[in-house]
Amino acid sequence: MRSEEEEVSQRIACGSSAVEAEIEFFQSQFGAVASEWKKDASRVTEADHRISERILAAIENEFPEDDGCSEELNIQTGKPLQAKFAWVLDPIDGTNNFAIGLPNCAISLALLKDGHPLYGWVYDYAGKQLVHGGAGRGLFKGKDLIQARTPDLQECTPFGLQFPLPAEVLRKLEPLLVEERVRSLGSSTMEGVYITLGQLQGAVDFRVKVWDIAAFFAFFDEIGMRYRFLDESPFPLRVFDPSMKPVPYLAGSDEFCDRVEQLLGLS
Repeated sequence: MRSEEEEVSQRIACGSSAVEAEIEFFQSQFGAVASEWKKDASRVTEADHRISERILAAIENEFPEDDGCSEELNIQTGKPLQAKFAWVLDPIDGTNNFAIGLPNCAISLALLKDGHPLYGWVYDYAGKQLVHGGAGRGLFKGKDLIQARTPDLQECTPFGLQFPLPAEVLRKLEPLLVEERVRSLGSSTMEGVYITLGQLQGAVDFRVKVWDIAAFFAFFDEIGMRYRFLDESPFPLRVFDPSMKPVPYLAGSDEFCDRVEQLLGLS
């Protein structure tokens, strides 16, 4: 009988192989694939479907007892997550960028245990790097163990914010917008990775879904990043639904989080 550590290690190896196997295809389709529009007015491409199918198939082949979930899962109602381990996949985060040839896009895969992010993988197209890790397991670029860099606020490190925004939120955040440098990347997953690596001082995101964040929340737990959900936390994740509502969150340095909480009336 396998120990739990062996179970996790085997899944980490499987997740790494499954994502790495799609990198060449991802690169070949960048800016060159036809797309369609879903009911929620978000873009989807054939590459989304192919990557989703192949990664989930690779995982199911190794771990048929696990729950596999993808943004592109074709289900009409929520899927209950009953296994100890679940996988949450966004085959292409930043699909609009990917389709039109803007480099902020990614493959995002997360391994959850009992509904909580345990380990995450993000293939960063712009940086041509696979960032992965989880609490107590380190943070890596490829095979290299890395240390997260604390952003130096004296360097005018920007923060991330995705648009459009509710008008009342925009009004509350106006003091921040007129004083700080802002980046709207078009990829919530890369926003989280850049926070992890110290390239953003933080982010506040009202448009994000659970498949966008599950991988980098495993990174946050490894490096002790401060974060909070602005509504109910999606974790532990018990039901997966591609039509689920956004899960807005705030994360970043203490200074950034304190200021945003004050502006939003959360402190």
